Amino acid sequence: MKTNTATFLALVIASFLAPPARAAEPKIAIIDLKRVFDKYWKTKQANADLDEQKADISKKKKGILDDYQKVTDDYKKLVETANDQAVSSDERERRKSAAEKKLMELKEIEQTATLFQRNSEENLALQVRRRTENILRDIRELVDAKARAAAFQGSPPASATVQVAGLLVNAKIEIDAIAVVKTNR
Repeated sequence: MKTNTATFLALVIASFLAPPARAAEPKIAIIDLKRVFDKYWKTKQANADLDEQKADISKKKKGILDDYQKVTDDYKKLVETANDQAVSSDERERRKSAAEKKLMELKEIEQTATLFQRNSEENLALQVRRRTENILRDIRELVDAKARAAAFQGSPPASATVQVAGLLVNAKIEIDAIAVVKTNR
């Protein structure tokens, strides 16, 4: 019993005195996702496409506003002529009827403009979100591939995982510069 206790005590003391076994440290690289995203060629192309769409929407909106202004001016002229006492009452009634029709046309243009504005904003926001998600997915795949290649020479084992979470990547190299060069090809 004394030998077992002495042996156990010697093993405990030896385990405290022995240098700790170090687990393999993970290799971590930090990427500047904003920089990679901004310099990615697909981002630049998507931004150019969105700018073109915004310009088209602006032209259409200007056309609607021009139509609105023209109809407003016509309506004001019809109201002025409808109130002219120099013409017969039948003519005034006819002009009032024409002014009412112009007013209905004016309200229709207002509704069209409001609907156009709302739909165009929603469509642009949806396109921006969808394109951003697609571009981020592409960047994530490229960075993941680069991290796997850097962390494991050759093919990675099936149990190996490389995670791209936010800005951290399990690799030992600065991936953002490599990712920018790789993605811009």
